[in-house]
Amino acid sequence: MSKPSRRPTREERKAHRAKVKAARRQLAGQQQATGMVAPKRQSVPNRRSPYQSVAEEPAAREEAVAAQIAVYRHRLPGLLKKLAKIPEPRQAKKVKHQLTVVLIYGLLMGVFPMASRREANAEMSQPVFN
Repeated sequence: MSKPSRRPTREERKAHRAKVKAARRQLAGQQQATGMVAPKRQSVPNRRSPYQSVAEEPAAREEAVAAQIAVYRHRLPGLLKKLAKIPEPRQAKKVKHQLTVVLIYGLLMGVFPMASRREANAEMSQPVFN
């Protein structure tokens, strides 16, 4: 004899969907009452590339990177000075990297979306840093 299925029936799935939909409506109502506005979902744009030729895209990317580098060069010295003022909480004998370097590394992991330190190491240790 086989066991009865634990999968929900069509009616149970419909009931669950209705319950979830009602809960979402209730949450949206509460958010509207408190003045919160839910952000619109981002969708993938359905359009052609703005670049007319293959050479334009790398040129545009290079221009964007050049603008970022200019900002980093302007902001980095002041940021390094401020980070250097943070007291070192770690044990001096066990420290391999300066606190400033660790903080900059963490900051760059946030600027360039990296999920983990291992992913950042793999990306940053390549000959060309993308």
